[in-house]
Amino acid sequence: MADKIKLKNPSGEDIVKKAKILKNNRSNWESYWQEIGDNFMPRKSFIIRNRTEGERLDFTRIFDSTPVRALNTMAAGFHSWLTNPASKWFQIVLSNKRLMERRDIKGWLSDVEDEIFLTLNGSNWDETIQEFYVGSGAFGTGFVMTEEDLRERVRFTALPISEMLILENVRRKVNEVYRAFEYQAHQAVERFGNKAGEEAIKAVAAKKFEQKIEYIHAIFPRHVREVGKRDKQNMPVASVWVVKKTQEIISEGGFMEFPVATGRFNKRVSEPWGFSPAMDSLPDARMLQAQSRILIRAAQKIVDPPVMLPSTGFLLPLNLNASGINYRSIQTDKDAFQTIKTGGDIRLGRDEINETKEAINMGMFVRLFQAFGPITKQMTVPEVQARIREGMALLGPVVGRFQQEILDPTIIRVFMILFRAGAFPPIPDILRGQQFNVRYISPLAKAQRETEISAILRTLQTAGEIALIIPEVKDKINADKTIDIIADVMGAPVEIIRSDEDVIILRENRAQAEQAIAQAESIANLGKTAKDISQSEKNLAEAAK
Repeated sequence: MADKIKLKNPSGEDIVKKAKILKNNRSNWESYWQEIGDNFMPRKSFIIRNRTEGERLDFTRIFDSTPVRALNTMAAGFHSWLTNPASKWFQIVLSNKRLMERRDIKGWLSDVEDEIFLTLNGSNWDETIQEFYVGSGAFGTGFVMTEEDLRERVRFTALPISEMLILENVRRKVNEVYRAFEYQAHQAVERFGNKAGEEAIKAVAAKKFEQKIEYIHAIFPRHVREVGKRDKQNMPVASVWVVKKTQEIISEGGFMEFPVATGRFNKRVSEPWGFSPAMDSLPDARMLQAQSRILIRAAQKIVDPPVMLPSTGFLLPLNLNASGINYRSIQTDKDAFQTIKTGGDIRLGRDEINETKEAINMGMFVRLFQAFGPITKQMTVPEVQARIREGMALLGPVVGRFQQEILDPTIIRVFMILFRAGAFPPIPDILRGQQFNVRYISPLAKAQRETEISAILRTLQTAGEIALIIPEVKDKINADKTIDIIADVMGAPVEIIRSDEDVIILRENRAQAEQAIAQAESIANLGKTAKDISQSEKNLAEAAK
């Protein structure tokens, strides 16, 4: 019988070896990412080649910036429709639906949401998540790291894909991250002090401050720890810094929650790395640059055409500048200096380029986020809204993946950081031990749930039509529950919906007021009737005389 595997925390040598294996497994993707960067994101096109000091960004391959603009537009669209900082785009809810019906619990959860939302808006979250959308839209995979910060409570970092190595667990979730990157020697000493490693210490001592030292920052579940202890060496998630060359561990800490969220735009089960719309649109991007280059050359030939000259007769060199003067012999034909007609069709070239641009914009979801752009006829507001909802629903799989892989772990980690810092109101005792979840109420998230409201409205409409024939059918509709469900789906603030208890009191008061009015009217009617009877009797008596 085989011996059981004994779990242990990895050594520096183990971490370097695993990082090397993951680096080799990633090699097939690197050239692909490099080409994606060259065409869609030149500012980050340093995947398999390093950027030297003072080197400018490489735009030499870009003749038309449509792919770059399309990527930025798509990223801005996701940010505006999914995580817009101007409005609350998430809610904290309980798995226990019975507790969610209590108004005091809803109030506490609303206060928690406000605190998290203010913390996000007060940090560098906006620029970080925007950078994630750009990176995942280009390379298919993006990373957001969440750390505690003394000044801003939390701090976020969008980690570059060129430095990242990842490993998935059995549930296909990334639970190990290895970041391989370089520090200059003085930077390493500034961060780690005398523990920066022998290589960095010697470089600084020799005044080689800019010498680059390779490090690996490994983040993974800690296999062996004392659960009761709260020190960094016994936290659930390990954080280990290793010098790659010497394999020495220079720093060891930890996190209470996994700090790096890894989001994939699209994904295959067998691959840890994601696929992106930029990958699907890469052939069009290549074609666009080739077409643009040809069109530029064709336009140059028409605007500044080549010339045809006889082999003799002109004194060289020719001056082809504006107002230039050239001299020829008397024997040369006066029409010998002619331009060559190339026969190029600029309009045809532009039509082809526009078709390619449209293909890129469609592939990068630009048209979905520019809902009003393609409208060519007058449309009513409901029609426009329906069109937007239809387009947003097409992004359902991507939105769901972003929510599960990026937003869920980030918000939960922020929640736990603020909870440990005592930033929330005192938690009700009944909530201790309860399961908290995140629900999204952004326009993109709502678009996925619009079908629920449509089903409710269609049911009410059908019931109203049936009630014209069978009035009793209205008794089947629970109006209060209907409003609660619609408000829940739409993410309406808890303050605008009255509790069941308040509704009962309101209706009782209304019934009492209506009863009092009815009684007053009844008494008034009785008095009027008695007066009328008395007047009638009086009239009869006078008539009898």
